[in-house]
Amino acid sequence: MDQSFTPIYLILVMSIFASLNTQGLRCPDRRKTAFSFFQQNRLDIILLQEIHWSVEMEMQIKSEWDGENF
Repeated sequence: MDQSFTPIYLILVMSIFASLNTQGLRCPDRRKTAFSFFQQNRLDIILLQEIHWSVEMEMQIKSEWDGENF
């Protein structure tokens, strides 16, 4: 009995992570610098600590950053 073999290809997806303690990103200039750095370095997932953002700033941040944020 002739059996045909179909090769299985595995695709490995590599992601680039960054975890940064920002020591506050309330200042628009600091946010602009940080967001430019993230975009230039093509990071896939960015974990930010100590951003010091308030709920009121959420819409402003979403308008400045093109990607998703959680």
